[in-house]
Amino acid sequence: MQDIIVRPYTPAVLDELQEIEKKMRKRFPDFPTWANWVYLHKPELKPDNMYVAYKDRKAIGYGHLIPRFAHANDPAHVPNTIYLDMVASLEAEQPERVLDALYEALKARVGEMLVEVLPRKTELCIQHYATVHPILEYAAGQGFERVESYRLLQRDLNMKIPDRLVHGDLEIREWKLETLADKEKFLAANKLAFPEESATLEQLEGIVSIPNFTTFTVFTPANEVAGVIMVRAEDATVGFIENMFVLPEFRGHGLAEALVARGMLYLLEQGFQSVLLHVAAPNVPACNLYQKAGFEIVKEQIEIRRDWNAQ
Repeated sequence: MQDIIVRPYTPAVLDELQEIEKKMRKRFPDFPTWANWVYLHKPELKPDNMYVAYKDRKAIGYGHLIPRFAHANDPAHVPNTIYLDMVASLEAEQPERVLDALYEALKARVGEMLVEVLPRKTELCIQHYATVHPILEYAAGQGFERVESYRLLQRDLNMKIPDRLVHGDLEIREWKLETLADKEKFLAANKLAFPEESATLEQLEGIVSIPNFTTFTVFTPANEVAGVIMVRAEDATVGFIENMFVLPEFRGHGLAEALVARGMLYLLEQGFQSVLLHVAAPNVPACNLYQKAGFEIVKEQIEIRRDWNAQ
C-alpha cells in the first residue's frame, strides 16, 4: 500500500477539499466550513500553514494552523496559542493514519515558526462542537485536554428589542473600521478589554470582509472608545455577534445592554431573522446579560489544548 503523502496546500486542490468537507458536514453538520468558506475569506490562513494529505494522488484529508502569538509586553503567563484543525476523508481506508500524517506536518510547521518568535509557553488548541467527536477523540489520544467550553446562544430578532440609551456625554455611533488607523484603535481597545487575548490585524481584516460587517461603538467626548459591539452575517437569514466589550472604567452603567440592543436592531434592519453568538461558559456576567436580552443556549463548543513544551 502506497504511503500517505502530505504536501503544502495549493488552490488547485480546493475543489477536492470542498467535496471532502461537504461529505463530512453531511454526517457531522457542526463541522466548520473551512474549505467552502474560510479558506477563501480569512487572511490569517496562509498557504504555508495549510496541508493536504494524498494517497494515490487523491486528496484524502487536510489541515491548517492559525498562530496567535502573545505580544512582547504580555505577562509571562499569557501563552502563544496555535489554533489548528484537521480532517480525514470519510472515504479514507485508515482515517487515523491520515490524521497522524497531517498532525506530524502541522507540528513540524509549529516548530519552524517558534524559532522566529521570543521564547514563551506555547499551547496547541482545537475547538469543536461536541458532536464532531472523531476529531476531539483523536486529539484526546494525542494528549489534548479540555480546558474551556463556549455556549452558542441564539435569539429570535422578531422578538421585541428593548430601547436602551447611553447616559451622560457618551454616544453610540456606527464605526466600520475602514482605515488602518481605525483597526489599530479597535485592537488597542480590545486588548484593554481582554488583556490575555492576542487579536491580530489579519484576524480583524478577515472579520471586516464578511458581509454586513459593522460595529457600533460607545465614544467619549474625546473620541475614545468606551465599548464596542461587532456584528456580521452568519448566513442569509442569521446574523452573528462577533465581539462585544465595555472597557473596565465604563462598566456598570448599562452600556453593554445598550450595545447589544443596537447591534440586534441593525441586524433586524438588514433583514436577518435571528442572531447567534458564542460566550465562555464560566463568564457568568456575560451569560446573564445575554439571557436577560432573550438569548437561549443552543449547544456547546469545546476547547482542548496541549502544552507544546510538554511534547
